Amino acid sequence: MTDQLAGFGVGIAIINHTGSAGAGLPALLMRLAEDGHEEWVEVHPAEHIPPTLTVPDDVGRALLDSLVRHYHGAEDTRALRKDYDDERSRNDRLTGTLATMGEQLARDVGRALTEPPATTTAAIRERM
Repeated sequence: MTDQLAGFGVGIAIINHTGSAGAGLPALLMRLAEDGHEEWVEVHPAEHIPPTLTVPDDVGRALLDSLVRHYHGAEDTRALRKDYDDERSRNDRLTGTLATMGEQLARDVGRALTEPPATTTAAIRERM
C-alpha cells in the first residue's frame, strides 16, 4: 500500500510472495490486463513495484472495512478499543478480588499463628 500524490487515494500492489519470502527470489505481482483478466508478472524485492490498482481514499476505506469484516475482525477500531477496555476492567476487578482474598488469608493465618491452640471443645467452638 502506498499513498498517492496530493491525497488522490491509495495504491494497492497485490503480490504473491509464496516461496520467495526472505530468499531474495522474485515475487509475483498481479496486473489487471486490458481485457479485465489478471496476469502475474515477476518482480524483485529491490525493484520499485507499481500498484496493481489505485483507488480513492473512500474506496480504500470501504475495501479495508470489507476485508476486516470478512476475516472476522472489527471494522471499527472504536469497537475494538471498547472491547479492550471492557476486558481490562474485568481483569482489574478480578485482580482486586484476588488481592482482597490474599489479604484476608494473610490476616487469618497470622491470627492463627499468634493465638494459642484451643484445647477444649468449648474453646474450639468459641473461635468458630
